[in-house]
Amino acid sequence: MSSTLPLQPSLDHLKKQAKDLLKAHQLGDAAVCSTLRRLRHLAQASDAEILSAPLTLRQAQHALAKEYGFTNWADLKAAVGTVNAVTAITGSCFCGSVRYQIEDPPTNVTVCHCTGCRRASAAPAVAWITMKAESFRLVQGELRMVRGREAEPGTCDGFGGIRGFCAQCGTHITFVGDARTHEVDVTTGSLEDPDRFPPIEDCFAEKKLTWMNTLAR
Repeated sequence: MSSTLPLQPSLDHLKKQAKDLLKAHQLGDAAVCSTLRRLRHLAQASDAEILSAPLTLRQAQHALAKEYGFTNWADLKAAVGTVNAVTAITGSCFCGSVRYQIEDPPTNVTVCHCTGCRRASAAPAVAWITMKAESFRLVQGELRMVRGREAEPGTCDGFGGIRGFCAQCGTHITFVGDARTHEVDVTTGSLEDPDRFPPIEDCFAEKKLTWMNTLAR
């Protein structure tokens, strides 16, 4: 039975999987034998024979490719490139000097009504997609990181964190909250295709401007 590639596969991760497969074989881990039997010359071998046989990284990559249902490593690499070209999440600032890519699907999609978001974007509310911090990658330009003023004691109004803006045009791109540095929020409006991620909930709904309710009627 073949394994299934993730929705947005990473070639670097697959390369690491192949190296881990090779290392496990070198350590005599019998758990890798079922994958290595996908190699033609080991198809009928016992666990002991597989673990005693020499194995190269290229062979480990080939076995992994077959584990995912591909004929060889080259076909797997090509498929990863095709999938990522279709599903990649990208965005940019107003002037185009900052461009970014998101490697994994978002974990949440929201509209935030907090005071911090309104002030930072000069907008009545800001739509966000949230993902693991390591999933966000700048591919061009740089962000100017700005910490907001201190929030009033006993309140939570969106100032507790660092926001990233295009250093050239000032487009609001990111927010990393002090309480969740493992995640990053990215402005939905800066995405190349914001329609892909319609918000599913309001954050700080109690701070929503009253005239926005009027406009929604």
